[in-house]
Amino acid sequence: MVWDFAGQAVYHAIHPIFLLQEDLYVLVSDLTQELCTPAQCRVRTHNDEKVVESPHDEDTNLDHMMRWLDLVHSLVKKKSESLRGNLPSDAPLASLPPVVLVGTHADGVTNPREKMDFVFKTICNKASRATVEHISKESFFIDNSNPNRDNDRQIVSLRKELLDLCERMPHINNEIPLQWLRVEEKIHQMVTDRQVRYVCKKSFKEDIAEGICQINNTDDVEELLHFLQARGSVIYQDHPEKPDGLVVLDPEWLIRVLSMIITVSPPWKNDPSIQKDYEFLKRRGLLSQQLLNRAFKHLELEGIRDSLIHIMEKFLVICDSKNCNGKEYPYFVPFMLRSPIKDTRGPKVQNGPLPVFLKFNTNHLEHCKSELSITCRWLQSVTWELHVQCSLCEPCPKKSRVGTDICIWHGQEGCRHDDCGHYLKLRSLGLSASCKYCVDDVPHLSAEKLEPWTQALVSFKCKEKNGKRKRKMSPECSNKRPNQPEGKKRRQMLPGCSGKRLKQPKVKKGKPKEDELEELGYEIGEDWMVLGRRLGVTKPEIQNLKQQPDKLAERAYQMLLKWKQTKGCDATYQALNDALLHRFVQRKDLAERICLNKGNYCH
Repeated sequence: MVWDFAGQAVYHAIHPIFLLQEDLYVLVSDLTQELCTPAQCRVRTHNDEKVVESPHDEDTNLDHMMRWLDLVHSLVKKKSESLRGNLPSDAPLASLPPVVLVGTHADGVTNPREKMDFVFKTICNKASRATVEHISKESFFIDNSNPNRDNDRQIVSLRKELLDLCERMPHINNEIPLQWLRVEEKIHQMVTDRQVRYVCKKSFKEDIAEGICQINNTDDVEELLHFLQARGSVIYQDHPEKPDGLVVLDPEWLIRVLSMIITVSPPWKNDPSIQKDYEFLKRRGLLSQQLLNRAFKHLELEGIRDSLIHIMEKFLVICDSKNCNGKEYPYFVPFMLRSPIKDTRGPKVQNGPLPVFLKFNTNHLEHCKSELSITCRWLQSVTWELHVQCSLCEPCPKKSRVGTDICIWHGQEGCRHDDCGHYLKLRSLGLSASCKYCVDDVPHLSAEKLEPWTQALVSFKCKEKNGKRKRKMSPECSNKRPNQPEGKKRRQMLPGCSGKRLKQPKVKKGKPKEDELEELGYEIGEDWMVLGRRLGVTKPEIQNLKQQPDKLAERAYQMLLKWKQTKGCDATYQALNDALLHRFVQRKDLAERICLNKGNYCH
């Protein structure tokens, strides 16, 4: 089954219902549109298209594509690595699920191959390493004006690539009962001939499944339903309070229904009594009880209201508002939430501490993270760090077109937008003040305006350390000495440890091995130049390595080898340990792993 996901904002909330890790995705972009131009939300009306308002009006076309890639990456489960192990030896390197990039309207550009390569390279440069692994190595472009598409080389190659990727999916060779496919055919017939849109679980078992399959217990029905949902034939979510839950036989019908429930322009909008509620939904993203009542009444779906709301909550189409605006507004619609109002303060505002930015480890973050993190489990694992903006990079070289000062996101030279800035980590011990892109200069940052943040970080870490609850001693470690007073506390020890305090781990003697330096080069990442300066590698040597076309890890490894060769007997574990612990580097984890003697220690 092929799903064509519309680009309109109202459908973005519904997409997660149909996205599965076992699927193959094609990400399509219009080659006549620049990546840095604002994205437009278009709706087809009869034989024409019109631009409609979207909650993400400030997003560029590149933003939309990155949003899609993040959504696909969010489908990755912990078992994805084990699934990759089942792939044949000639399997693609992309993670599951794979994504193929395709450009359309190739007839509208002068050199479609060059334009598609630029789109491919830009996306790969902007996406995180984990996200890039989903993207297929081959990209394609389609000529929309070519009537003879069967002989189009790009289309033929695209079909071949899709079939090749499908054949390498780990679940493609799973054996399934033939009767399950017959059940799927019967469902299709019921939808087409009799317009049956949904049934209850009991009816599905008795009227559909048992007439074709041998059903021994409830688990057999559950397994069949999950198979059909993975195929895109049904939508089913087990309701804990209703064992006889809803089975949607027509997923396209469900899309239309849910869209009309959460949209601000349903067919019945002209009723004056609900105009205010629709304006509130549009401005605040809050869905009122009155709008829900009116929608289910007009759609004649009051009998399955609870089941549909359960599906919408399960897939985060709507979320519990916790009565933040009263009981009459029980839900909010995440995709309707808008960006905060722009800061209109003038550039002359100089009061207060230096502005600090939160930098998250994901490309896409909903505007209401604090509310959604309770419900959206993937947001709970999103971490952040405090940064200050570098005064030397406008824009950040990594976010610019190669060899220019033109940003990728907005296409502006010397762009000062927050998204295009270069940020330096703010840590409890101070600021990592060296800019990796400007070897011969350091950013001009006011120490006075920075001091309140560093003090706050130190205070926060102290409170966090003191506020941690003491762990309960295990029975093996909690036995008291015979004559120990009741109130006297003992130092906690691990099982099997003697009462004698062991020595702290010491730094290794001698020089680091090449395999250790290679591991360090891979782990140090973008901080390799900062580490090099701490080790005494000269600026010309760092600049020369920076210009090499090698990957980041290889440049870091070559820098460490250069340090070992140049320093000779002074290139010791102790010197490397001191550099890793320097306040500009602060990689205690790598210092302990590579420079310290390993052993078992009681703390």
